[in-house]
Amino acid sequence: MTGDGSENGADRPRSSPSLRAREEPSESIVFEAACHARRRELCRLLDETETDDLPMSLADAAMALASREQDVPEAAVTNYEWERVYAALYHGHVPKLDELNVVDYDQGSETVAPGEHLTPVVEAISAVRAAVDDAATAETDAADSPDPADSSGR
Repeated sequence: MTGDGSENGADRPRSSPSLRAREEPSESIVFEAACHARRRELCRLLDETETDDLPMSLADAAMALASREQDVPEAAVTNYEWERVYAALYHGHVPKLDELNVVDYDQGSETVAPGEHLTPVVEAISAVRAAVDDAATAETDAADSPDPADSSGR
């Protein structure tokens, strides 16, 4: 391992997180962006949002995520729940995703939009979700199948 933490032996100076985020998205960037359910949901929300509706206000993003988390219509989200989601996005998740170039965050207008690395993160999230779904289906199918060694027909 080199002084910059890489294993390829390149003699590069240690890069700051903001410089690292400008490079091609690495596995580490994808994992860091997708490590929390709320970050994954925000990435999916931005990916699913029509271009005309972007950038999205942080308040609207918080409402949409609170609705998804509670599995209720937006009109049924309590102010308390909206505030919890908004605060977590504002103070933690959005700044981190902005640092990783997954979202573009304008703090002045409090809006978020897809960043340069959003697509690879969403693709990784979708691939993991599909793999988990496939594994669960295979496990269910195996549990429902009769045991070929059991000749009693039970």
